[in-house]
Amino acid sequence: MTDLEKENEGPTSTPVEKKEKPQSFFSRYPKHIALFTFILFAIIIAAATLIVGHKSQTQHSNTQQHSGNILFDTAGGSPLAPTSALNSGPLVPIYRLANYHNSYPYFYTASNVEVDSAEKNGYTLQGIGFYAFETRGNDSSLAPVYRLYNPSVENYLYTTSTSERDSALSAGAYQNQGIVFYAYTSAFNSASPIYRLFSNGHGYFYTTSSTERDYATNTNWTDQGIAFWAFTSPVLNPIPVCTGLAVDRDPNGAAPFTITFTASGNSGFGSTPRTNPINQVIFSFGDGSIQNVTSGGGIGGDKVSVSASHTYNNPGTYQVTATLSDTSGAISADSANCTQMVTVSQSLTTPTPTPVSVTCNTNADCAAGQTCQQNTGKGGICSSACGGNALPPKPACPSGYVCTSSNGAPVGDVGGNCTPAQSIKNGAGIPQIKQAN
Repeated sequence: MTDLEKENEGPTSTPVEKKEKPQSFFSRYPKHIALFTFILFAIIIAAATLIVGHKSQTQHSNTQQHSGNILFDTAGGSPLAPTSALNSGPLVPIYRLANYHNSYPYFYTASNVEVDSAEKNGYTLQGIGFYAFETRGNDSSLAPVYRLYNPSVENYLYTTSTSERDSALSAGAYQNQGIVFYAYTSAFNSASPIYRLFSNGHGYFYTTSSTERDYATNTNWTDQGIAFWAFTSPVLNPIPVCTGLAVDRDPNGAAPFTITFTASGNSGFGSTPRTNPINQVIFSFGDGSIQNVTSGGGIGGDKVSVSASHTYNNPGTYQVTATLSDTSGAISADSANCTQMVTVSQSLTTPTPTPVSVTCNTNADCAAGQTCQQNTGKGGICSSACGGNALPPKPACPSGYVCTSSNGAPVGDVGGNCTPAQSIKNGAGIPQIKQAN
């Protein structure tokens, strides 16, 4: 083959070895990339949820501020924070919820079931409003708290007053939902006042916080006073309570004056058992005398009625108090219920005149109203005896005295006694003995 032919034939075709295209990172690790993408997506969603939630909460607060309705937990006072000991002891938490989407009515309950149901119906749990008793037990001081519901405006009324309950029910707007818890109707031990406020647009609101109360009254809420008394803590730290100090007679008398006091009280909450029973009752009688009674009358238990007697020998006015103490060292507070005033006057007994001399020679030796009367021995004896026919004969009375019987009976042979003439009105009713010349 010539060179031209070789040139015209072209290059000889030699098989070329095919090279594979390099793989990317994504095609080499597809499972890792998918996992990484899922985690990243989850982080983004979580972050977005937090941001939206924070905005929503801020908008809630702002909406209330602008509409004149406040979230009270952002208004300078907050509901109580949850605690790990919610259900310990006789007290239960009363939860506070508000419906931010429907005129802001407030709802209070001790029931976890009701809390869950309320949250599903638009209410938001704000926390624990206060603590109250779930049952009355044997403490007659506790009153039932009734809950009434007005479905037309969706508000709840809580009251211890049966007359208020009956009046609301008879008006036809409210429905009776029964007793929801028990509370005190007056100040008692460590209980706190539960303030009640009302707004035409929002119904009733209850709080232990005076800050919340004052903030609310500066907007469109009306302060209706104290609804009842409950607690800000689930842990009871009762102190003894002296409920009365009685006396067995009129506390006014003449010396020497003996009177008995009876102090009554309990260890803190009626007769409900507590861990620190009463161990003594201290009586302070007001004249510097103090008596500690450490046994009897229920001491060693939760309810006592203890007595102590005292004699006043000197005139004066005395303030008597009774104080109870328990095994923890706690003592009852000063109370008008456990105070008595005792007034002692001078003795009403007129002392018997003491003769100047037992033996006498003349009337001058004797006390007023007496004469010197002869005796079988030497000298005479001072005596107020007079008249009569018995021997030895008794002389007439000194000037200014009249001889009368001691009991108004005829004098007869026995005679009588010399009595001041001015103490007898014309001698009426009392026989007189004719005086010797």
